[in-house]
Amino acid sequence: MKKIYSFLALALVSVMAMAQTIQLPGKLSVSVNEVESNMQANVFLTFSEDGSAIDFSLPNFVLVDEENTMGVGNILIENIALKPVADDTFGFEYNGNINITEGTLPGIDMWMGPMLGEVPLALKGTFDLAVGALVVDIDIDMMENLGQVIKVNFTSEAGIVAFTDQLSVTVNGESSSQEATVYFKDDEETETNTFVLPNFVLSDGTNTIPVGNIVIPGIEVEGLGLAEIGTFSFEGNINIAEGDDSQTFWMGPMLGEVPVKLQGYIDYEAMKLYVYITISMQVGEEHQDIIVTFGNSELISGVHSATLAPASQLSYDLQGRVNKGLSKGIVIENGKKVVR
Repeated sequence: MKKIYSFLALALVSVMAMAQTIQLPGKLSVSVNEVESNMQANVFLTFSEDGSAIDFSLPNFVLVDEENTMGVGNILIENIALKPVADDTFGFEYNGNINITEGTLPGIDMWMGPMLGEVPLALKGTFDLAVGALVVDIDIDMMENLGQVIKVNFTSEAGIVAFTDQLSVTVNGESSSQEATVYFKDDEETETNTFVLPNFVLSDGTNTIPVGNIVIPGIEVEGLGLAEIGTFSFEGNINIAEGDDSQTFWMGPMLGEVPVKLQGYIDYEAMKLYVYITISMQVGEEHQDIIVTFGNSELISGVHSATLAPASQLSYDLQGRVNKGLSKGIVIENGKKVVR
């Protein structure tokens, strides 16, 4: 068994040399006129090919008070130089003007940022490569437009990895798809991982039924061979918790224990996650299986076709794809290269 984040920390070294993007979830604290609000957010770091600089992205930045949400927009700062400050830790700073672009968050019709023109911004941060810990302080100078400086702090969550990809949901043969973010969290005590699909909803394009947060603890991930592939599975009952919006009615908590089957696959090199989930729901006498896939459908189907085999017994090609017995040449079986 390999814990997700400790293994991905090794992959981050190669990410810095491959112009790849990593996604870091965490806590965003925003202070306006000395009134502070806190929310969850995702920050993206894209490394230059030589690992000497990053692009920093904070998408869908909003200002929130007790009653209102004001859309600001996407904050993107490119080509910020990295400076070593300690073993595996880099610092970076930016002082200049940026143009804030329109965000994409559903439910917000107007984004203020694009109307502001060039906005003075000061940013200072540190990134610990060994554990993926990011801390960033941002001052957004809006004195000319709003008469205030917005102070922002982002601190990533330790031992948590986020993946964003297409989430497809199939109910009664009808499928819908949208972009979603799922999380893997390290559990230090049990040395296992927790899979989280937050704010899961059912939608037919016209109607939406909020279900809730799907949280599956105790997941063990096996890393396989030179292809740097991890597989995991779960079968059991879970209780679906309420979603994050307390004003929304979430159906999940009313269902009691819900049978769930999960098969998953992590490509450490590409930092991609692929998951196939079957959720069996019973409402009264009505029974329904909801099929949820996250990530590349071809790889998902490969994992799902091998659900009866333990992860360590699966066979893979050198690209990390599940081998269905059709491929010839070098494959990986039981963590070893085999010629077929």
